[in-house]
Amino acid sequence: MNRSHVAVQTIKTHYANTNEPLVIGYIPTILQSFLGQTLKRFGIAYPEVAVRLQEMPPSEQVRALRDGAIDIAFMGNPPDELDEEFTVKCIKKVPIAAVLPDTHPLADKSSINLAELASEKFIGMCEETFPGRNDRIRDTCRCAGFMPNLHLFADSHASMIALVAAGQGVAVMPNEAEALPHPQVVFMPLHHPIYYARSTAVWRKETPSKSLDKYLKILFEQIQD
Repeated sequence: MNRSHVAVQTIKTHYANTNEPLVIGYIPTILQSFLGQTLKRFGIAYPEVAVRLQEMPPSEQVRALRDGAIDIAFMGNPPDELDEEFTVKCIKKVPIAAVLPDTHPLADKSSINLAELASEKFIGMCEETFPGRNDRIRDTCRCAGFMPNLHLFADSHASMIALVAAGQGVAVMPNEAEALPHPQVVFMPLHHPIYYARSTAVWRKETPSKSLDKYLKILFEQIQD
């Protein structure tokens, strides 16, 4: 066997054993919680697999999954119709909190009934970037006995927090969003209603890549813990 043939075979063997990078789309609230924990465990178990993280809103995550640009997406409550197209797994349930300016009359309380905010203006999310999120906001408020006056719509969690800080209204968000920078804003626990948002993982139904398959094993172990 000549040297050139040996070299070609060596290259083929090397690339056959190389793991493709794992590409993850995520919303920032999730990175601060279980996603960061799973990535730490994944890096220890599979140091040979490179990971690329791409922060993007849910609407872009869905397009990226369809285009094959990302392997797995982490979002909040996905639209129900995604169940037909993708594998959708609830990773955890997260309590909903009210988000108030720190100058709000209720900001010093330990918890509130959401009905105390019935007369307030609420900040929603842009339907184009966070499809279905405003329905979840309405559902939360409906459980407290009122329909929210949604008058402004943010295109990100950061802009929603900034609008609240600027006195443009109040909001309801998963309490894990408190890990994001939030100057001049208070995350207020709700004692009524006790309402939860879902954090979900979404991936294509086809057979996963080797890298994704390895990550899913770590993810499922994390859920069981």
